[in-house]
Amino acid sequence: MGNACPVCGQIDQVQKISAIRSSGISTGSFAGPSGGLTYANKQVGSYGGYTRLSGSTATQLAQELALPERPKPIAYVPQISGTAVGVLAILFTFLFLCGAVSSNNPEVNLSMAGLAFVGGLLASTVVEVTNKNKAKIFEKEYRKEIDELEAKVLRGVEIYNRAYYCFRDDQIFDPQTMRRCSPGELNDWLYNQ
Repeated sequence: MGNACPVCGQIDQVQKISAIRSSGISTGSFAGPSGGLTYANKQVGSYGGYTRLSGSTATQLAQELALPERPKPIAYVPQISGTAVGVLAILFTFLFLCGAVSSNNPEVNLSMAGLAFVGGLLASTVVEVTNKNKAKIFEKEYRKEIDELEAKVLRGVEIYNRAYYCFRDDQIFDPQTMRRCSPGELNDWLYNQ
């Protein structure tokens, strides 16, 4: 049956999705003089200038047949970064140093500045090491899920690249498996097989 629609069995209204996408999108640009009239407070004025415009447009069907956004894998996001802790340590160090200059007891503020700086460096190092360890553990735990998702996306792209659309029946279909869907179900059809 080749690329015949699985619903109507015809080929005269069947076209590859990629061809529909490329023929349904157009781009253009304009550059040149422009002008017009304006009216405000019972007075008329004219204006002119140079205009440069560019853009693209797509048919509704070309938009519906676009390759859907790929599902994103889960990623580890640290709750606090070592850099943020380090910046806070530098801020406190600066505040204690300012206090040392204007204080009656500069030794106390200088030692507090030193403690803030050293403590901040230690804290930022601990936070960064902890974040890296948590990211490694997360990667290990979710590696299988991430690999499965990546494989699912690759299968979906393969299907998309060989899929056809029947204008008569408003159906997308895979000529290898004869599975089909409407344009509104494309995302689910590609990625949830």
